[in-house]
Amino acid sequence: MILISACLLGCACRYDGKSKPHPLAQELARRGLVIPVCPEQLGGLPTPRAPSEQQNDRVVSADGTDVTTQYRRGAEEALRLAALYGCTTAVENGLNKVELGDGRVGVITASISYQYAKEVFPEGTSFLKLGLTYPLPMKLIRDFAAKVEKLYVIEELDPFMEEQIKAAGIHCVGKELTGNMYELNTELVRERVLGIKTEYKTITEVQPAKRPPALCPGCPHRGFFYTLSKNKNYVVTGDIGCYTLGFAPPLNCMDVCICMGGGFSAGMGMAKSFEREGVTDKVVFGVMGDSTFFHSGMTGAAEIVYNKGRMIPCVLDNRITGMTGHQDNPGTGYTLMGQETNMISVEKVLAAYGFGPIYTVDPQDLTAMKKTVESAVAALQEGRQPAIVTRRPCLLIKRQKPQVGMCVVNADKCRSCKSCLKVGCPAISMENGKAFIDRTQCVGCTVCAQACPFDAIEKEEK
Repeated sequence: MILISACLLGCACRYDGKSKPHPLAQELARRGLVIPVCPEQLGGLPTPRAPSEQQNDRVVSADGTDVTTQYRRGAEEALRLAALYGCTTAVENGLNKVELGDGRVGVITASISYQYAKEVFPEGTSFLKLGLTYPLPMKLIRDFAAKVEKLYVIEELDPFMEEQIKAAGIHCVGKELTGNMYELNTELVRERVLGIKTEYKTITEVQPAKRPPALCPGCPHRGFFYTLSKNKNYVVTGDIGCYTLGFAPPLNCMDVCICMGGGFSAGMGMAKSFEREGVTDKVVFGVMGDSTFFHSGMTGAAEIVYNKGRMIPCVLDNRITGMTGHQDNPGTGYTLMGQETNMISVEKVLAAYGFGPIYTVDPQDLTAMKKTVESAVAALQEGRQPAIVTRRPCLLIKRQKPQVGMCVVNADKCRSCKSCLKVGCPAISMENGKAFIDRTQCVGCTVCAQACPFDAIEKEEK
């Protein structure tokens, strides 16, 4: 028999009152091999309940309650049940995945290496994908190895799993084929393990689509870069994020992009170089996003103040980590698990460092954006240490309500000046000599309408 967490079977006993069904657990239940338990409930905790985490030798819930006694009691009760029913296996998280094939070849792997192996090995191959590799589930590995004739271990770099598996007396093949050097890929695994060399065809007549990268329609960063692009004496040192696309035509508003955190550090270096060479007509704007600021920008901000850098740091706060998958960050008010938490203020951090004045502006308000930039430049010339925070949420954040109404072109007013194209929005093009807005892309941010000198772009009211 197998003692298994009840939430994996579909029982609504998790801390949030929900379940987390797992196919393997449900299949074992169908076969009548499981005993469902919930250690938290066995320990006397209610459902729903505040999430808890281990802190040294104690277990503390999110509301500060010490629940160590309940968790200890629950663990003891689970062990008592296991002994009572003669259980030898406990399935806790369902992170390990077994895929049985025809029994000829088996592969033990983890992480991205699983994807490479799945693509390369032929149909009928058995797979053991490990969700956690320390400690290795040796009983599970032994059971899997006993079901295949030949066993491979596919992992990147050091033979972490392979050495432990071989030390346990389980014969397998791994690094003698794949090697200890370099990251794996499908081509490398196919050639070194199966001996099949990938063939390539060279195509010379294909022309790439004339489709340069661009910020999304309605992106809050567009107004900021559009404003800075109007003054050629502004030097913009960038960073790694969605906003890096500010370099692309027609905005052309990023002169340097080195690494995460480099928006401030590189800007500081450039400002000091200008100072040393007596260049006074250039103003340096160091740019990074809110997530990057908390990740690696605060040290650069401290450096600017400490070394009296003649530059303006700018934090483009779109309330999310946009580039890598919309993870939350310390400035969003939510943890990575989606739980509400303290929201750290970018402005208060900058103020604590000694910046001032600090300007907060909606970047899609071009008039306010222009005034803010001019005010910051004036403060810098007065010997002060200004900073700018642009704030508008990314439109793709699920918890944000979408904007209502789209922008349309009044063809009678349009003079074909193409000023609207200079904002770099993918929704805008020219058709029959007039500006045209694609309704399937427009989100109604009105940046193009503000940029039009003839008021030819209007927003529909819905």
